[in-house]
Amino acid sequence: MAEAGGRGKLLAGLWACWVVGVALSAALAWEHHKRSHTGGGAGLPGCGAGGACEKVLDSPYGKLGGISVTWFALGYYALLVPVLWWAGSTRPARQFVGSLALPVVAALGLATAGWSMSVMVGKLHQVCPYCAVVHLANTLFFLLSGAVAQQAWLNNQQQRQQQGLTPLGAKMLAAVVGLGLGLAVWQITFLSVFHDPVDLKLIASGQAPLIGTTADPGPVLWTIEGPQSASRRVLMFACFTCENCREAHDLLREIRHQSPEPLRVDLRMVPLASPCNPQFTVESTENEHKYACALARIALAVAEVEADKFGEFAEWLFEHQGQTPFEAETEAVRRVDGQKFREALDSSTEAGRRVDARLAADLRLSETLGLERVPQIYVGRPGSPTADRMLSGVITREKLQELFQSAFDEPVGLQQVP
Repeated sequence: MAEAGGRGKLLAGLWACWVVGVALSAALAWEHHKRSHTGGGAGLPGCGAGGACEKVLDSPYGKLGGISVTWFALGYYALLVPVLWWAGSTRPARQFVGSLALPVVAALGLATAGWSMSVMVGKLHQVCPYCAVVHLANTLFFLLSGAVAQQAWLNNQQQRQQQGLTPLGAKMLAAVVGLGLGLAVWQITFLSVFHDPVDLKLIASGQAPLIGTTADPGPVLWTIEGPQSASRRVLMFACFTCENCREAHDLLREIRHQSPEPLRVDLRMVPLASPCNPQFTVESTENEHKYACALARIALAVAEVEADKFGEFAEWLFEHQGQTPFEAETEAVRRVDGQKFREALDSSTEAGRRVDARLAADLRLSETLGLERVPQIYVGRPGSPTADRMLSGVITREKLQELFQSAFDEPVGLQQVP
């Protein structure tokens, strides 16, 4: 009876871990789905723009073939159901097989937990709290399943001895352990090889015109940081309310200040909100991107009045994320002629129409390129009509170094900031 009671507690613990894993994985899968298809999301604390959840799930390590790993996690939990059912069966033979199969299948979850945590800490430097709890539940599930299997093995050996049968040999136990190890190794290898590409992607010629070349004579007005004549050029699609865009912009600013060779950054507007960007639903206007359209027009109005002031104003917008359009307009008036600035914000004026035309042109180009997220960065030299290398999403210092090395055959020289 005591053994039966202990087994019941172990099985109850296994089901509890299963429920935690399913609930959090489903929540993360739905959160990722909403953000990917509606531009909304942020229903889970910490999963909004710039949060650790977003950076982990939207990273290449968070997808397999473009599909969020959270959906594969739900498949894993579905696989556990019949095994748990067999382990809790009242039929001795079925119970024994299910108990031994538990740690074997659970090895997949344990391997995923170890691989994912190492990636979050070692590669992304971000830990999604919900993912961490899921991996903790999977680790505990493996430990409990090992205890269930051990108990079932010892009970079976004892029963066989009482019945005068030959005890099961070490070969069978070794086969079970070996199968679990094999699945764990396979899982780690699979995740390491088949997650979405992390390295730089080469894109087809003709896709991303560099501003100011024959492929793109130039927008209606200029939004450039750095000297216009610089031989190294970066085309960056961004949104002023996007945390990842701010981090990428900061890195590019460091490059411009540290590199001995001039760098020109052409900033294109892709507001993550529905009033001006039809790629996003109304839901996106209710979260952190509700001012995205207004801030983009304010920045373009500054460029319309005095293009040389655009770079400094763009830096101010990124550094002061969370500011309202009124506060941004107040700062803009402090930097450029107030009357001309207000005319540029008025769509009924010629200057205002140029601002509207520029924003529309940026959105058309982003749609043509099939942008699914920002920031997205293209690099190249004016001698080539297109930018042939790009990065998107969470852009790290290491990625930018690789990108510039690949595109310009020279190191960035970007130093780590203490």
